[in-house]
Amino acid sequence: DAPPLTDTSPANGIPDQVDVTLDVMDEVWAFEVDGYGYRAPKSDASSSEDGGNGKLDVYLSNIGGFGLYGFCTTDDPDRGSRYDVSAYCVLDDDYASGQFGYPDPLDPLQVTAAHEFHHAVQFAYDYLEDGWIMEASSTWIEDEVYDDVNDNVQYLSESPLSQPHVPLDR
Repeated sequence: DAPPLTDTSPANGIPDQVDVTLDVMDEVWAFEVDGYGYRAPKSDASSSEDGGNGKLDVYLSNIGGFGLYGFCTTDDPDRGSRYDVSAYCVLDDDYASGQFGYPDPLDPLQVTAAHEFHHAVQFAYDYLEDGWIMEASSTWIEDEVYDDVNDNVQYLSESPLSQPHVPLDR
């Protein structure tokens, strides 16, 4: 799974989708870590045999066909003995309108990057935290970073608001 290989803006030998994703991730990092003061995602220097490079890994893959915008998880070897672990994220490789329904593929990329990056931040605190609080706060932050996109509204009918009799942790 590779992003489209178009390389026009800028013509730098790197596919435009990779450049755009890096710009969005830098913007999200600046907002959440530098602006709001959250912990940076933990280094992955000890997460693989070669030691990793210490940076947050973000992979681009054609996951839209599986109904996924993105996800973050961990392969940290300390995950069985620690709560604060490194993470890596996977984002869709192009956010094509046919899969996601957005006229501008930048919109789902932005909110997904903000949401998934926040999971990487959460893993630096406690990757075993209750899922509902992790999802709720990651959905909140996507609206803080990209207030004009409003992707989260599409999930209100399936949210805890539609089932007030069901505990949040169920």
